[in-house]
Amino acid sequence: MMQLEDPQGSLNQERKFRFYLESKNQITLFKRKGVPFDHVILKALAYALYWKEFDDIRLDPHLSLKFQPDLLAVDLAGEPSLWIQCGKADAAHLEYALKHTRAREVVLVTQGTDIDQIVHELRKKIHYRYSTSRLKVISFCLPLDEFVYDPLEIPKGCYKAFDF
Repeated sequence: MMQLEDPQGSLNQERKFRFYLESKNQITLFKRKGVPFDHVILKALAYALYWKEFDDIRLDPHLSLKFQPDLLAVDLAGEPSLWIQCGKADAAHLEYALKHTRAREVVLVTQGTDIDQIVHELRKKIHYRYSTSRLKVISFCLPLDEFVYDPLEIPKGCYKAFDF
């Protein structure tokens, strides 16, 4: 099970959460006050999806850009190669990442069963020349609390993915 640093605190308060992956790897996420717990779980799930492919993936990086990703991987030149945004679809943030970085892949990781509606809204708001072959939406279909176990694993079929 996920280890909570402060098991007596409320999920609405600032907390530290530790998620264990296979091979005894772990990630620690800090939840700020007012941030939904679902956002923390989505970040952990995004990390679990990409950590093997991008061994330099970072959680909550700080960049000198207008918007910040939830997760980021950089190439050898220090340029973003993967930009991940978690939570609700925010077309302005995604389009900014597509326009202002050279990331090969910009990913929205969200929760909900209607990925078609999300994709439709993003297509209306983001010009196709920015999103084509670079934007991806991953939507988890199951309730997010079903993923909180040790180690954090993502079974096949529990999410839908759409590549632009």
